[in-house]
Amino acid sequence: MPNIYSYFGIIFKFYSNDHEPLHVHAISGEYETIFDIIFADGKLLELKRRKKRGKEHLPPAKMDMAEKFVKEYALRISEKWYQFFVLKADVTCETINKKV
Repeated sequence: MPNIYSYFGIIFKFYSNDHEPLHVHAISGEYETIFDIIFADGKLLELKRRKKRGKEHLPPAKMDMAEKFVKEYALRISEKWYQFFVLKADVTCETINKKV
């Protein structure tokens, strides 16, 4: 279950048994939101938010931060997804200290 990014108190991660569609979990304390990342022709087309079963969505301020982050880092998240799930390689967690 690799953490892939840490951003102002929000951890972005994959679960080792994850499945398509491409998505990332955003976790802050006991809250968790899943962002499905949809590309078309190599460009971010849409983000879809959904709840993790048994968890509450991120609070509004964290949700806004997380969504902006995922939009900005969507391509990098997809590269880490490919590296982890397709190539079966390790991915590292990056701490991002600059607001997007």
